[in-house]
Amino acid sequence: MPKPDTLKELLHRFTYHKPHPNSIPVFDGIRAYGKDFAVFVFEKVPDGCERSLAFAKIEEAVMWANAAVARNQAESESTAPGFETTEPEKTEGD
Repeated sequence: MPKPDTLKELLHRFTYHKPHPNSIPVFDGIRAYGKDFAVFVFEKVPDGCERSLAFAKIEEAVMWANAAVARNQAESESTAPGFETTEPEKTEGD
């Protein structure tokens, strides 16, 4: 993790960041992808210390990804970054 350049930056890391309602689907998506990957590892990777470490790193990746969203969301966001909501294109027969 890069060192903070300012005291403000350091304090921001240790401040509670209430989720913006539009960020909740991002948190859910991150956890869902992490869970899917963890299940894949559970089913396909032999049991042992390496698999245990893989689970720990998946948990860590989910945690840091969620922290990145929480720490960088803007209170005025209308949509969470990377998860813009658009209506699916209609095709004939829909």
